[in-house]
Amino acid sequence: MNFTFTDWLKNKIFLPRTTAQKISQFTAKLIEIEITYDTNLRVRTPDSHDKISIAINSLFNEVPKLLEDLEDDFQKLLGL
Repeated sequence: MNFTFTDWLKNKIFLPRTTAQKISQFTAKLIEIEITYDTNLRVRTPDSHDKISIAINSLFNEVPKLLEDLEDDFQKLLGL
């Protein structure tokens, strides 16, 4: 069975509000990065390279922190 974003939306009430918000921030950041990267690869403009660089930088700098925060929350929920 594949777990989809829709499945998460149906089940998010079982998570603490702060954890649900962190999941939303994490997924929103990944979607933002993907859209920026994909759009600027397909439609080249003079600043496409800069936008792609910012997206990649965000992937390596912002996403790990968001994921780390989520890992901490899940470990607390699991009692670890």
